[in-house]
Amino acid sequence: MLLYTLTESCFKRNPLRIERTTKYLLYGSDRLEQNINFGTLADYEETINSGVEIKKLSLIGLTAQELENLPKSIFKNVEELDLFYAKYSLKFIEEIKTLKVVRVNCDRDDLDPNDRIITLWDVSKNPVLEKLILGHPEITDISKLENSTISHFEIERGRYFLEDDLPFKIKTDFSVFLTMKNLRVLKLWVEPIKDNYSNLVALSKLTELEEIYLPKHYFTFAQFAYLKSKLKKAKGLSPFREFRNRQKDRFEYMRVGSETPREFVPMSKELYDIDVAEYEMLAKEFENIDTPPKK
Repeated sequence: MLLYTLTESCFKRNPLRIERTTKYLLYGSDRLEQNINFGTLADYEETINSGVEIKKLSLIGLTAQELENLPKSIFKNVEELDLFYAKYSLKFIEEIKTLKVVRVNCDRDDLDPNDRIITLWDVSKNPVLEKLILGHPEITDISKLENSTISHFEIERGRYFLEDDLPFKIKTDFSVFLTMKNLRVLKLWVEPIKDNYSNLVALSKLTELEEIYLPKHYFTFAQFAYLKSKLKKAKGLSPFREFRNRQKDRFEYMRVGSETPREFVPMSKELYDIDVAEYEMLAKEFENIDTPPKK
């Protein structure tokens, strides 16, 4: 069962957005026989006391005080937790031992930049957590992921993004991912740090990854090829990124490690083939080399 939470103050802030979101949440992942809406906090306790077991919980636009007022029993059996426009400490998540999926979404145009800042809780205290997705956040420290059970970690773009949108900043080096023994999917829309070499070394050791995504300029062309040679199971390490240029109404591709777009049409196929051949040659050369290229 999916529980949609709605407080009076939340509704007053943006009733039209809430109405649209209600339909999406109620029917997006679980097809319910009956819509369940909660207008007051008292409704929660009545539902919990009636023996309803809540597996999926979505909290939308709650303030810190409203979160504090929620009966703790509401989280007892929750396996999936969606937090939309969260403006409160996430430390309470440490106490929810049944969680398998957590999404924290800050993707909202009118949200104050300070409200996009996410401070992670100690994720290792969620013993069965499999997936953590942070949507459109400002996050500076991912060290709290250490020794977690997560198999899918993602820092995603917002719903409305441009190809030239700036990624988000993370100060922590990527060595924390080496402590996550179950990690199989890693998607990071983040800015390169000043000394990016240590992150390249760390990522190259994640040989069990099945999928990886990094911005096209995160490493150089040769460094992406080095990753390709080491992460043999991982999707997402092609030598180019294809995208649609809506202004010019055409498809283009951009070589990874490059900021120069090339039109993806038959007349550019020769250049495209050259890039692919060079990338594959580099990856082959790096197979027996343990030290990543500096650039």
